[in-house]
Amino acid sequence: MKKIILTLLLTAVCHVHALPIPNKLLENHVGIAADKQWTLLEKIGNEPEWQVNLNTGKIQFNQQEFDAQVIGSYAQSDRSWLWAWANVQSGLSENVLRDSQKLRDYGKHHQIKWLTQAKHRPYQEQNIHELASIAVGITGADGYYLARTDNMIVVLTVRHTKQPTQASVQQQHLHIITTIPKIIGSFSLNNHQRVIEHYLHQKGYQTQMRQSILTARKDTHCLKAKFDKQKRLAELLGQCDE
Repeated sequence: MKKIILTLLLTAVCHVHALPIPNKLLENHVGIAADKQWTLLEKIGNEPEWQVNLNTGKIQFNQQEFDAQVIGSYAQSDRSWLWAWANVQSGLSENVLRDSQKLRDYGKHHQIKWLTQAKHRPYQEQNIHELASIAVGITGADGYYLARTDNMIVVLTVRHTKQPTQASVQQQHLHIITTIPKIIGSFSLNNHQRVIEHYLHQKGYQTQMRQSILTARKDTHCLKAKFDKQKRLAELLGQCDE
């Protein structure tokens, strides 16, 4: 049985309006976040049985336990989004608000009002996955989960309690080659070059851009990505001709 031990009261904030997700912010983080999310879903499934206890900061998927943090909540009744750090009536402990507060602090440091405005209304429900992806990218979480209750969606970041065994560099390289097209095809992204370059940096690759070709290297492995004039991916090669 699905169960959530949580009461989130959406506080009234007057004269709020929804700000759009900054394209650059999404492009910087969506690659690594999508990779992590797909890896998580391979482990727990697309529709797992879940139970979360935010007194302990733990969530279980099919008896597998992860650490959980509350990012915020979406109220379907008035289509509003409220960051958890701004939800003073929730009674949540600081222990489960660290990631939400990290997003607010990141927004303050980089002057991103979308992260520092407490509430957004009206907010489009279909944008919640993009919001959650940015949260994973900034906080370094291992993925996210949308905990759905009666008329609310609570966005949680999740982390492995024990880190899984790392794949070999060769396996990681092959994984990246197949993941890049999947990222580009799964999101509406303007600047493929930025998305791919940030993703490769976050996967430990050294990159070099010459004209329209991005070359990325890690150990003995190399790949090349060619872009058109609109910085959209035109060709991806899993090896480099030296």
